[in-house]
Amino acid sequence: MKGISRRSLIGGAGAGLMLAGCQHKGDNDSNNRPKNGREMHRSRNKVKVLRGEWSGDYGECELYGQSAAYVDPDTAGFNPDHICALYIRFKSNGKIIIRHAYICATDKTDSAVIAITQPLLEAMVKGVYPPSLKVVRPEENFNNFSMSSQQILVIFIDNDPAVVGFNETNGLDHIVRFTPYSGKNPNGPQVQPNWAFSDLRPIKFKKPKLSHNKAYRIDFHNTDEGGKPINSNSNSSTWYVYSMNIHLRQVSGISSNIYIPLILDPDTGNMGSRP
Repeated sequence: MKGISRRSLIGGAGAGLMLAGCQHKGDNDSNNRPKNGREMHRSRNKVKVLRGEWSGDYGECELYGQSAAYVDPDTAGFNPDHICALYIRFKSNGKIIIRHAYICATDKTDSAVIAITQPLLEAMVKGVYPPSLKVVRPEENFNNFSMSSQQILVIFIDNDPAVVGFNETNGLDHIVRFTPYSGKNPNGPQVQPNWAFSDLRPIKFKKPKLSHNKAYRIDFHNTDEGGKPINSNSNSSTWYVYSMNIHLRQVSGISSNIYIPLILDPDTGNMGSRP
């Protein structure tokens, strides 16, 4: 995969990819901020909802709701019924393969998640799912990237991490973040602050048939800002939408030691699709 170039990745922007700007925190240039950014004062678990201004060197927004890396102490209240596996591969021709699929799972331990998810991800390489896996609702791209119940989301980038992979240079808090504005409708109303995704952490597969053995797990609690379960249906007015930013980095064509920040920015949450 060393043939991947910055030019070819820009060509893949239709899949929700953007080159991340490097706006430093404290820069008061309002042209570099999301429109209508405002301070929100609602809080839960002592984590403030911060304003959606650009910050840091990763083209990211400040926290909007709680961090995806927040460790939720209510482990007894998290009882997932499915795993949602998100498979991503950057190709040397500029295309991005994005697939996600669901599989029934109630054991929330990392060892069980690894055992169940690895064969699913291996099937996602070609998008062919043997009946024995009992895969539910396989999807291409980010179409219907929705979870209607408590679930475990596993994100895997099927590339050499030395070429393109998660941006791990600043800790877990900066790998997945949430923003106030939808990538589908950036000029529209604000989407929901994150009070549903937590416990982001790496997991490692055993003897993978994939490019490497590391993925990230996030627990989706399907809860609103008050900690109550979200109930939605096919009516879009009932949807609970979040704007997820998955922060990546890709080696530049200048040097193997210079990386370009990238962001995949799907909308997700509880948007009526089952499971």
